[in-house]
Amino acid sequence: MIMLQMLYKKIKKNFWMVLCLIIGASMAVSLVSSVPIYTKGILTRVLSTDLKKMQYEDKVFPGAYCITKNMENIKKDDIKESYDTINPVIESKIIPDIGLPVLSKKVIFKTADDLNIVNTHDDVVRNMRVEGISDFENHIEIINGKSLKDSSSESGVYNALISQRTAKNMDLYTGKTYELQCEDNPKLTKIKVVGIYKYKDENDPYWQLEDWEHSDSFIINFDDFNNKFIKNESFSLSEITWYTAFDYSKMNLNNVKAIKSAYEKQASLINDKYDAAASFLVSDKLDDYINRESKLQNILMIFQVPIIIMVIFYMIMISTLIIDRDKNEIAILKSRGADKKQILKIYLCESLFVSLIALIIGPPFGMFCCKVMGIPSGFLKFNDRLPITVSLTKTEYLYSIIILIIFIAAMMIPALNASKVSIVEYKQSKVRKSAKPLWQRFYLDIAFLLVSLYGMNNYFGRQNIVQITGVDSSSIPIDPIIYLIFSLFVLSLGMLFLRLYPHIINIIFHIGRKRWSPSSYISLNNVKRSDGKNQFIMIFLIFTISIGLFSISSAGTINNDLENNIKYMCGADVKLKSFWTPINAKTAESKKVPLIYVEPDYKIYKELKGVKSSCKVFSSKDGVININSRDIGKTFVMGINPYEFGKTAWFPQNLLYPSFNYYLNLLSQSKSNVLISNNLMESNDVKVGDLVYIKWGNSRMIPCVVAGSINYWPTFNPSEYLSSDFVVGNLDYFQYRMPLEPYEVWLKLKDANSLNLLYKDIKDKNLEFQYIDSMEDKITKEKSDPTLQGINGTLTLSFIATLIITAIGFLIYWILSIKARVLQFGILRAMGMSLKKLIKVLINEQILISGVSILMGFIIGNISVKIFSPLVNIMADKSEQILPSGIIPISNTESINMGIGILSMILIGLLILSRYVSKIKIDQALKLGED
Repeated sequence: MIMLQMLYKKIKKNFWMVLCLIIGASMAVSLVSSVPIYTKGILTRVLSTDLKKMQYEDKVFPGAYCITKNMENIKKDDIKESYDTINPVIESKIIPDIGLPVLSKKVIFKTADDLNIVNTHDDVVRNMRVEGISDFENHIEIINGKSLKDSSSESGVYNALISQRTAKNMDLYTGKTYELQCEDNPKLTKIKVVGIYKYKDENDPYWQLEDWEHSDSFIINFDDFNNKFIKNESFSLSEITWYTAFDYSKMNLNNVKAIKSAYEKQASLINDKYDAAASFLVSDKLDDYINRESKLQNILMIFQVPIIIMVIFYMIMISTLIIDRDKNEIAILKSRGADKKQILKIYLCESLFVSLIALIIGPPFGMFCCKVMGIPSGFLKFNDRLPITVSLTKTEYLYSIIILIIFIAAMMIPALNASKVSIVEYKQSKVRKSAKPLWQRFYLDIAFLLVSLYGMNNYFGRQNIVQITGVDSSSIPIDPIIYLIFSLFVLSLGMLFLRLYPHIINIIFHIGRKRWSPSSYISLNNVKRSDGKNQFIMIFLIFTISIGLFSISSAGTINNDLENNIKYMCGADVKLKSFWTPINAKTAESKKVPLIYVEPDYKIYKELKGVKSSCKVFSSKDGVININSRDIGKTFVMGINPYEFGKTAWFPQNLLYPSFNYYLNLLSQSKSNVLISNNLMESNDVKVGDLVYIKWGNSRMIPCVVAGSINYWPTFNPSEYLSSDFVVGNLDYFQYRMPLEPYEVWLKLKDANSLNLLYKDIKDKNLEFQYIDSMEDKITKEKSDPTLQGINGTLTLSFIATLIITAIGFLIYWILSIKARVLQFGILRAMGMSLKKLIKVLINEQILISGVSILMGFIIGNISVKIFSPLVNIMADKSEQILPSGIIPISNTESINMGIGILSMILIGLLILSRYVSKIKIDQALKLGED
């Protein structure tokens, strides 16, 4: 009880400090808990997007679960028994074990499709089947005739419904009775068509069984089929199908593996025990997702490692500051008879109190932040952000508890050391020169630098192996230690700078020792004599800013490279192709002569609204090049007009040496000049000026002269094996030597708003094309990929977390620091220093500590980015990378914005600190000194 009273008095006395600590701990917990929350939200979206794509693009319902039992070899007397054996198992065990809500289900009895309608007045063969489907009439609408339940039955005749498609294809009519006969059985079965139906709702899960049109089927009452029809001797039952439509939207990260496992067990049980086959349409997609989930989770975790490291760093820094501030109080308690256990209990209770509040506030706040942020459309782009499904589970609280244990340990270890010091020893330590920090004495900065360089060298070696061997980088496991190496590298450079910084300040202080103003003198002297007290905030700022820059660089590299690859493979803003009609289509095939086409009017493309320039581009993937009397097939041939192509195509000038235009000029020098791929030149010992022959399709060989070789060309992917042989020449020359063939038209648009103008103009002019491909549409589609959105969202979260942690850590540090220097400020004010000069001291210290740290954070961050940015290709699994990474420089807008944000943070901090200093009362400060 006494301990709680002491804790209460301590909290009441230092209310604002404890409040800052609670806010800091809560923010730390919310940021750490947001890591698994956000990761799960992204992965759930990946699954949801994949399943929706399966339904709406692939036209397959993901929740369709079928169990089919072949009945052809089962005796008629045993059919009912077989059905009654397996049906209860499916209803009571199989379906519930999947663990998803059931949207709809049905059982389908089906005969073979060899029942022929006989005794008709025409000679048309109509092969039909008979089906009985449970719950059928609740999902249909009768458009002609009556329903089965409303129809009177005749002896020996089965009433049936048929679909509109069946009625049309088989020429069947309502109210008519048809006789069915199996090919190998003379007995007849009479079926009367009582009605024609259509689906009530085509999107009803009941109808989502693949290719379920019931074409060529008579649908009879399910109970009649089960109880009577299966005993009919005139036909044989083909199969029974149990169809269940599960609500696939309820699949999520928590249950997907259990669903997959349950299905695999069921499929084995059904096959082994009941001689039936199970089919879950989403099964293969789940396999793919589980593989992607593991990989994406690894990637996201790698990008989130710095958040966790920052938070740990932050907790240690704040805890150390608090204990340093309380050392005098601990020494006083010890001198008044308190033992080590009692002192530790006070700090344990305080840290548990703060941790409990942080655990209550942190995870829900982290979840709220993730929900508000959603999934950005790009890095720091919130205009079109997507909603994210978030929830709290034990994982988030486990993360939170771990970080709070670190916080408690960070509080208790310094408190334990402080509790060993008596009041006399503490006062002596205040006047003694402090020993060097542990890391300086053991040269941990050098050790960290060497470890990080070694790790970096290993990863660069891995990247070189991938490039040399051509191994798919996606097959190589991604190691989270990549970011740990980066973090160690940043820390080591920061620590190395801090080893040198006191000497730099000392030199500056002595250079102007006789010239410094009082405020500058005091500021330099304080920093010089800080004995490493400022090192925590300096290394903290260096680290957080470097991490922020790396998040910006990683996002920029990933998004920029993706966009550039799409632009490169598209070749131009818009590509389209008209309908070309051959005038000799009939004779060309029989006489094996080339087709003769009529060229569409080319002027219409130039006159389209929004078009800046256009060019003709002929291409053929089945080209053949003859070198030294040897044919080389599967060569990609392209024909262009160099001048128009140069104005229209998208291509980075620095991708080819000396430039893209240089090679266009080579083509322009002679109509017969061609450029060939480096692979073609090197593997066949071709030299510039050599004569080669080119053909494609049924054309004859065209003589050409090699003018140069290239690695890259718009739409040419050098990494693809079949496209490694490439030839580009003059279209005019090709058309002169060969019959006219269809070509594409490439368009360059005037600006970003021109695409809609172009589409509208095409529609207004009623123009029709085989296809229109837009670069902008492809970029939009690729950027909607949930994996990319997840990476962008994680990097955005990392960046925002960096700014929040930096701001909170900065303010708490300086508030605690100034609280510890109240006596110094009071004495300076008593000696006659004005408030304005005192604030100037603060500003100078901010520049020397925070300002220099931020500057070094940007310098070290940029150095780290340049060294480590190639590792982003490994982390982001850019296995489809075509262009070299970073071929086009990344915009510095985000870095500038980050700088502005940090400077704003410092200014706000200065205002808060200045206001705090201005409220210091001289008499209280002097009284504190007397005490």
